[in-house]
Amino acid sequence: LKAHFTNVFIKNLDENTDDEKLKQMFVQFGEIQSASIQRDETGKSKGFGFVNFVKHEDAQAAVDGLNDKEVEGRRLFVGRAQKK
Repeated sequence: LKAHFTNVFIKNLDENTDDEKLKQMFVQFGEIQSASIQRDETGKSKGFGFVNFVKHEDAQAAVDGLNDKEVEGRRLFVGRAQKK
């Protein structure tokens, strides 16, 4: 049984990628509840972020579609966001 998830973790993002750009990268897969880049205390991107989809199927499609793909010269890691 595969886990049902809607929250996707993305790393190795270009540091110029902002929340809106992140959302645009993933909106092709389905309706998004939120997209956010994680930043340090100075506001600089940490190079990773999260996209939360409304539906599990869309989140799965995003992982299948973008994991290990090259975007802006960087190979992305896209996977299910794990709870800490």
